[in-house]
Amino acid sequence: MKWYLGVWKQYATFKGRAQRREYWMFLFLNMSFILAMALVAGIVGIFIAVVPLKMEGDSVMQAGALAAGLVTFVYSLAVFTPALAVTVRRMHDSGRSGWWMFVPLVSFILLCLNSQANNNRYGPRPNDGERPQGGTQVA
Repeated sequence: MKWYLGVWKQYATFKGRAQRREYWMFLFLNMSFILAMALVAGIVGIFIAVVPLKMEGDSVMQAGALAAGLVTFVYSLAVFTPALAVTVRRMHDSGRSGWWMFVPLVSFILLCLNSQANNNRYGPRPNDGERPQGGTQVA
């Protein structure tokens, strides 16, 4: 959870570097939250449509889908800037410009690469729990 909150603390920071773990943990937790919110909103939407409005059939499913879609859309708007910022910082960590994220297959490969071992033009290497180049864990 610290990785997710850490990205929110740097909400619109496009300078610097983000290590691989920070990016992927943010992405995983973000997708988990979207799935959970869509599920809960869908259930609540169906419950609201059935109980007070006495709707039937397709109207109930449409109400659930509308509620789920609305909640996930609002959350996605809120998380857009932090997700963009952490992606740019992750590109910086591999020594590339943030513009590479707009090249789909190449950007995925770059997002999976390890950090550059030393400082680069985007700043010092973050070492907040990721293994150093030697393969031993830092205490």
